Amino acid sequence: MDYTYIGTEIDANKKEEADLDEILKEDGVFTMHNSQICRIISNLEGNLYFSNFESIYYRDHSKTEDKIKVHYSANEVLGLDDYMEFWNEKDTKRILLDNATVLMAMADDMKQVEFVLDEKEDKTYIFTREELNKIYKIDISKLKKDKKLFKEKLNQE
Repeated sequence: MDYTYIGTEIDANKKEEADLDEILKEDGVFTMHNSQICRIISNLEGNLYFSNFESIYYRDHSKTEDKIKVHYSANEVLGLDDYMEFWNEKDTKRILLDNATVLMAMADDMKQVEFVLDEKEDKTYIFTREELNKIYKIDISKLKKDKKLFKEKLNQE
């Protein structure tokens, strides 16, 4: 049986990079722990444009479909121009790769993260755990235990 949770909007400050110190305070994260997932997303790059997320998971974890879908939308205060500038001038794929890495490193059961840029013609980026393990040549679940390595993989050093 699958469950869907639609997260609510959050009040977040613009971040230039993921705040790993805050993120690593989260312990025992699972896809179904919506408040923890929301706090993690609020500390990721691009969080000012985070509008909502869906968490799709299986209670018995017998299936491997546990995933989330994160939506980014224009901020009402800053407007569409700021949103478009952020997602055009920044390295969008790198930002979302980093965000997917953090989310899946923190939630061992998460198999996939999908990001939707709502005002960019619903442009969608999908990352899987298997893909990230191949990119980094390690089991990304181990990153949360080694902050230095985590930062290195996110190019924050």
